[in-house]
Amino acid sequence: MTPRQGVSGSPGGASIVPNDGGDFVVETFVDDTSVMFVVDTGASDIILSLADAKRVGLDPDSFSYSRAYTTANGTAFDTPVRLGNITIGPIVLEDVRGRTMTIYQ
Repeated sequence: MTPRQGVSGSPGGASIVPNDGGDFVVETFVDDTSVMFVVDTGASDIILSLADAKRVGLDPDSFSYSRAYTTANGTAFDTPVRLGNITIGPIVLEDVRGRTMTIYQ
């Protein structure tokens, strides 16, 4: 999936266009580290892969995988994390709640 960058639209907003496959993949910065996200307008949570969580400086030894997600690919477990900031184009969100997920079981 080819990522896009959020581009400024109206003041305080950003637009993301789909890639050639129709997916909304955007380059963000989590605590100043580039992270690619798939944008799902129906999603309730910000999910980082374990690899991305490590890259942004989170300690996997502190994770407590307590919440189960049932998906088409099986069941996955996740843990809450706290991110300092997320930047998408001109938008900066601070003190953001997120989750990191285990491999499907």
